[in-house]
Amino acid sequence: MLEVHVEFWRPAFHGLRATGEPDWPPSPARLLGALKAGSHALEDSSPGQARALAALQRMAEAPPPVITAPRMIELHLPATYTEKTWKPSRLTNNQAGRFLDTSAIGMDTRSRTLKPNGGIALAENALVYSIELEIDDDELRALQQAAAAVPYFGTSKDPADITIRHTTDGETIGESANLDPETQQRWQPRVRADGRSRGWLPNTMQWFDINYERVFGEDPVLNQLGPIAAHGYTQPLAYSPRSASRPGEFPIVPFTASIPHHSIREPLAAANRRLRAEGLPWTAFPATVSNSAHADGRLVGIGILPDSDEDRRRGSEAAEMVVESEIAVLEPVSDSFPVIDPAALRARTWIGPSASWYSATPMRAFPDRRVLEYEVHRELGSRFNARVLEVRATSVPTSKAHRPWADGALADGLGQWWLEVDLAEPIDGPVVLGRAKDHGFGLFHPRGRS
Repeated sequence: MLEVHVEFWRPAFHGLRATGEPDWPPSPARLLGALKAGSHALEDSSPGQARALAALQRMAEAPPPVITAPRMIELHLPATYTEKTWKPSRLTNNQAGRFLDTSAIGMDTRSRTLKPNGGIALAENALVYSIELEIDDDELRALQQAAAAVPYFGTSKDPADITIRHTTDGETIGESANLDPETQQRWQPRVRADGRSRGWLPNTMQWFDINYERVFGEDPVLNQLGPIAAHGYTQPLAYSPRSASRPGEFPIVPFTASIPHHSIREPLAAANRRLRAEGLPWTAFPATVSNSAHADGRLVGIGILPDSDEDRRRGSEAAEMVVESEIAVLEPVSDSFPVIDPAALRARTWIGPSASWYSATPMRAFPDRRVLEYEVHRELGSRFNARVLEVRATSVPTSKAHRPWADGALADGLGQWWLEVDLAEPIDGPVVLGRAKDHGFGLFHPRGRS
């Protein structure tokens, strides 16, 4: 196993994808390109350069790496304007104002172009790529020399040191970098047509060479050709974060793009039908962004809960695979957003403990408030041995996250409610109450958790 350690000088990253969103975790193709640039910084046609390039070609033929990366917070930076760095081969008087900066003589300028900004703040400075690749000592030394020649990783605002090493038997991933498991996530790759991360392929190295010649080469014919798109030269990957598991926690399978609140019911019902058909004692629930006044209730992942404590120890990997296969066949929606690392994908967001819980998704129950309160008392008492102090309920949405869902085929006359429930003692979640739980109804947030 080969490990590539990237240590940023500052806990931040500004590399963007073509869509303008942060490339997090940094894609394998970005790593390959950085090391290739470092290889070309070595002495031309030297044995070290040849060995480094040969090792990188083998790396491009290896499976996509597992990435261990720190937690992060996205920085929503405004776009800025910058001067254009090119001009047409023939410039007329009518075109001059579009390309020349005339502000020096007191005239307005149109020579500036919009430049997207973006970035993320990191909990730690280091990340690790774990690659299933064995190379000899000469190749390793050549790669280490190439990595030492890489000045930054992401953009020029991200100075970093890159080191490469072999792991030893019994050594855990990232152990030599002293990574804190409390702040780290392991991102597992999956090949997905809708994946936003660029994985490498055997011809990715060729793609870099072709585009270099077209942009920086001296051949005037090639210079007139635009760069080749990544399609066919890189592999679309979807990276899923897996945090270190704690007692009582459970898996949450993330989406690459969110699903609006009004479309949550269908994928939840489909996932639960598959789990039951496979005979797996796990139940899916919706991981929604619904824990703040600005949240809109969109779905960013599907969590799975064991039907009993005994079931927790068996079938979790099979249940995850079932849910992932259901997510993979979902049709893309127009009003979705990229999913990077929201709190909804962390099991602790739904666990508590807390003595106060509030609705994340509408709860289906009898339309009469008195019957509703009776059912809440009964279900919390029987399932959690909890004594309810107060139930505050409304059938009228009060926030962006609280919106009615379509009942579809659930023609039982039940109403949809949004609740706040106070208990005598804290309980551990997740808390899912009411009817039609298999469709995503009745999920609660612990008060005080984010």
